[in-house]
Amino acid sequence: MRSTTSGASSICGPEGDSPSLGRVRLDSGSASVALVPIRYQFAERTGLHRDDANWLIVEGRVRDGDLFWKLADPCLTTQDARWLSDWLRAAAAPTADPRALEPTFFTEPNVALEFVGQAGDEVTIVVSFSHESAPPGADEEVRYGDGHPVRLVLTRAALAAAADDWDQELARFPDR
Repeated sequence: MRSTTSGASSICGPEGDSPSLGRVRLDSGSASVALVPIRYQFAERTGLHRDDANWLIVEGRVRDGDLFWKLADPCLTTQDARWLSDWLRAAAAPTADPRALEPTFFTEPNVALEFVGQAGDEVTIVVSFSHESAPPGADEEVRYGDGHPVRLVLTRAALAAAADDWDQELARFPDR
C-alpha cells in the first residue's frame, strides 16, 4: 500500500486501515476524497434498459476540514466513471487547458468536478457533492444546488495516479 501524504494518491481501506477494499483517494491535507465503485446498482441486467444496467454504486468518504461523511449511491454510470478518469488525466497534464476542463457534471448531479488552476507541479480542483451524496445536515441550497465543494491541491503525479487507480477499479465493471 502506498502511503498517503499531502498531494498524494493512494489505494487504502476505510480511513487508511486496510487494503482489502481498494479506494481511489485524493488527499490534500485537511481535505480528502476517497471513492470506489463497489457494484452495479442492478446485479442482473435481464429486462433492464442498457442505461439502467450500467449504473454503479459508488462508495465514498469525504473530509473537508472538520466535516466528514460517507456515501454509497448509484451516482455514476460506467460511461461517467470513464469520463472521470479522462478528466483527472486531462487536469494532470502539464498543458492542461482550462477551457477544455470546464466544470464536469455527470448523468446524476451527485458529483461534479471543477478545474481551478495550476501552479508549477500543483493542480487545484474542486469536487462538489450534492443530492444524496451531500454531507449530512446540508441545507437545501447545498443539497439541491451546486453542492458542497471540497477544494483539493494535488500534484500532477497524484492526479495521474488517481486516474490509474480509478481505471483499475473500473476494470471490474465493463459496459453491459
